[in-house]
Amino acid sequence: MTDMQQSLDVPSRKKRRLTFCDLLITLVFAGVIALSLWLAGVFGSSFRGTRESRALISVNGTEYVYSLSEDRTIELTGAEGPAVLVIEDGTIRFTDSTCRDLTCVHMGKVGPEAAHFAACLPNNIIVTLEDGLTDAERSLTGEDDDALDW
Repeated sequence: MTDMQQSLDVPSRKKRRLTFCDLLITLVFAGVIALSLWLAGVFGSSFRGTRESRALISVNGTEYVYSLSEDRTIELTGAEGPAVLVIEDGTIRFTDSTCRDLTCVHMGKVGPEAAHFAACLPNNIIVTLEDGLTDAERSLTGEDDDALDW
């Protein structure tokens, strides 16, 4: 056989057996991945759970803050008279007002999965949603209102 023929011959491959050390390393690596995914799920959900949405209500320049996690009825007196807001199922909405056209009542719910703003302009009552995140957390999670394409 010539030197060229020898260099073209492919050496036979030996079957490699998994050793105990290979198996141990694989199990440790899989365990670390599983543990990190579990911790991310547990601590991620509890972290998100501590951030409750709140309703910011402005009445004639005076601001009130209500948690959306507790159902309640709120009666306020605006510039033209009383208005009623109801918090239920994590949302807030106008149910009654003394304004003429009741646009505020027809605006519907304000909440994390709904609109983030409602107002009774004749009564000078404005409801906005606050998600409980700090500006730094909002920028990290991409939940910045300025970044949304309207």
